[in-house]
Amino acid sequence: MSSTQSTVSALKMLKQDFPNATMHFNHFIKLHDYKSVNKKLLLFLMTRGAGVLCANSQASVDAINVFLISGTELRTDNLGVVLYQIKSNADYKDLPESTLFDSMDAYDLKILEPGDKSIPVIRIFFALASSLHVTRHPPSSSYCTIIYDIWSAGLSSDFLDPITSNTDIWNALLQASYGWKAIYKAKTDMAKELRRSMNPGAADDDGHWSHWAARSSVR
Repeated sequence: MSSTQSTVSALKMLKQDFPNATMHFNHFIKLHDYKSVNKKLLLFLMTRGAGVLCANSQASVDAINVFLISGTELRTDNLGVVLYQIKSNADYKDLPESTLFDSMDAYDLKILEPGDKSIPVIRIFFALASSLHVTRHPPSSSYCTIIYDIWSAGLSSDFLDPITSNTDIWNALLQASYGWKAIYKAKTDMAKELRRSMNPGAADDDGHWSHWAARSSVR
């Protein structure tokens, strides 16, 4: 079977595997550190309609979304995870590299815990060429649910609707970096907390959470 045929087949299976899935996000939050990246806090961010841009230099994953497998009930046992790598390096070509998907390990990154092997994972790698490859890994003895690996090569409007002919802007966004801790400096702890509350969910400091979520309440 050609790569084009296998991709079409896998995409059809994606719809069949998750017929009642729900995903909602209308913006991304740029995280400052690693500690906010776990399944419970990702569910909280979903209630705000937020996806996650990982902290600078986050190993192997640049962005994360979660989805609900069935319906709209927010529970960790109704959770699916979508992991992204986004690279503007021309060394990444058209053909998928399986080792890069292997590095997107939700357990090594502590997004999921060792007992969470019934949570489906979709791993997407954005590269630079001009095609799409999708591989479906069915449940196995080592992982009891489905994993999808999607290699999306190129900033093409063929499979990325927001992309237009001007790709320079999109490439520039991938390079964004800043010294985040300086943003929250203040003379008093109360002032620091108020500043953190204006950027909800961006780091593990309590000020990013306490004004809108009780983290201990997630099942």
